[in-house]
Amino acid sequence: MNEYLMLELVAESCTAEALVNGIPVSRSTPGGYLQTQRPVHEFLMSTGNIIQLVVEPGPTPGKAEQARQIVSETGISARISFRSMPQGSYPEDPDVKNIASIDFHAPAGTSLPVPVVRQAQVDGFPWLPKLSWLANPPIRLTPEITERATKLLKDISTALSKGDPEPFISAAPVRFNEIAAAYEQSPEALKSKFRNQFKTVFTKPGFKMEPLDSQKLDLRLCGKNNIIDCLDTEWEPVLRAAKLDDGTTPIRYPVKLAFINNILQIVR
Repeated sequence: MNEYLMLELVAESCTAEALVNGIPVSRSTPGGYLQTQRPVHEFLMSTGNIIQLVVEPGPTPGKAEQARQIVSETGISARISFRSMPQGSYPEDPDVKNIASIDFHAPAGTSLPVPVVRQAQVDGFPWLPKLSWLANPPIRLTPEITERATKLLKDISTALSKGDPEPFISAAPVRFNEIAAAYEQSPEALKSKFRNQFKTVFTKPGFKMEPLDSQKLDLRLCGKNNIIDCLDTEWEPVLRAAKLDDGTTPIRYPVKLAFINNILQIVR
């Protein structure tokens, strides 16, 4: 693949999220100037894509849309830039094409109702494969569905804790197939890369998986309310490694679940 569709999220003195077609793909938190840039082919459709900037979502994933009032004491700003970038290029390169941007700024002292949501539509990607969940109806996080999702996540977490990535891979055929198609790669090559990367990290001193705590689980619906975003109350992916002594987290798997043929699967 010679060209990538890249989304960059930049936030200053605020928490901000970037969503593509209703699915969270990037998040920045306070602490000064932060930025996140990543390719987003696997979240895009051929046309009618909605890119959203969400400034100051609620305190937890389950309360992300909770309305409240804040005062911007120092001023806040956030920006999404959506670009087409040749492989190996930088945003300043002349061959980079700026497709869309979304900006938000609030001066110091502003009283602000949050979350603030801004969006833009982008089109023109006919080569992208169809997303498997598009036709899925909305779901509700009933106790039954929450229990099914929790069991799946716990089984995968337990296996990863033992150094076994196969249950993750078995639960994610759509994830590997569609990401491979979106980036013109082989599903088997992606699975092999996943195995090798996990096994490399697993064998490093001090590595262990963070135990999945059901009390901290904070699933939220995204997409068209037909995808389950698997986070905890601290906005961390529930499938992740425990922090090392230096404070770093070796791996995070921010998985999204959806029903495919009535089976709950990892789709991203």
